[in-house]
Amino acid sequence: MTRTLVNLVHVARGSVRLLPFLVLVTAFALAQGLAFLALIPVVDAVVRGDVHAAWPAAGALAAAAAGGALLYFLQARTGYGISLGLMHSLQHRIGDHASVLPLGWFDSAATGRVSAATSTSIHALSHLPSLVLPQIASMTGSAAAIAVVALWQEPRMGLAMIITLPGCVWALRRLAVVGEHRHHEESTRRLASRVLEFSRLQPVLRATGACRDGWGPLESDLEEDRRAAGRAMGAKGPAGIAFHTLVEAGMVLAVAVGASLLLGARVDPAVFVALSLMAVRFADPVGMLAFYVDPVHEAGAALES
Repeated sequence: MTRTLVNLVHVARGSVRLLPFLVLVTAFALAQGLAFLALIPVVDAVVRGDVHAAWPAAGALAAAAAGGALLYFLQARTGYGISLGLMHSLQHRIGDHASVLPLGWFDSAATGRVSAATSTSIHALSHLPSLVLPQIASMTGSAAAIAVVALWQEPRMGLAMIITLPGCVWALRRLAVVGEHRHHEESTRRLASRVLEFSRLQPVLRATGACRDGWGPLESDLEEDRRAAGRAMGAKGPAGIAFHTLVEAGMVLAVAVGASLLLGARVDPAVFVALSLMAVRFADPVGMLAFYVDPVHEAGAALES
């Protein structure tokens, strides 16, 4: 992710300013952490029935939530503005580069690469600042804040919550293995080139009747793309199952440890309720990280192409 961002800044040639945006994204993640921290006094006051203590705690929680909402609006607006500027910059760079290439360079394969660069590649890169980066920062920031609060309030539940994280990191790295994905991208580019060639050859193919039952080269590339897509999806299956299983196991283990401590009167009921809710909330953003592996990889591949 960091390497992709560095390459993005280099490619954009300073046309977009990522530093203020990253500051807003980080501030939003910290605001979420403060909101989770403010939840503990609210639950404690409600469980004890202390109305006088509940109102100030609820006010602090509302202030943290309002601050987080404002920061979310600012970072979302900034992210979409960066995406528009990035698309404009990359389209002009591709156009400037293509305009100086010799005409002999534009064969069917090269035309397919240019078509992919000006459509799918720019589309994948534009999603990085507007959608992918804020979501990843929000998820990791909120999960880290929950883990810190849990370790501070009840270390045993906190440790149970994060004990499966090394396995989750391993499975997430396995999801990011790019071997089969690169083969699929190459087959997709070949297919795009073949479709362009098929459209240009329509007069000849129709005159000779060569495409009456399908055109052999196009059918072959379609089949190869189908097989490459299947291999890419199959390569992610075991790692994805392992990742989500470990995430849910950490949540269940944290609640089970908390229930055991509660039955032994070794944890305050308010703390147990709050940390059980946080365990569920912890598993949600961590589990969602798997869905952003492909967009990050696609953005990195788009920059390399």
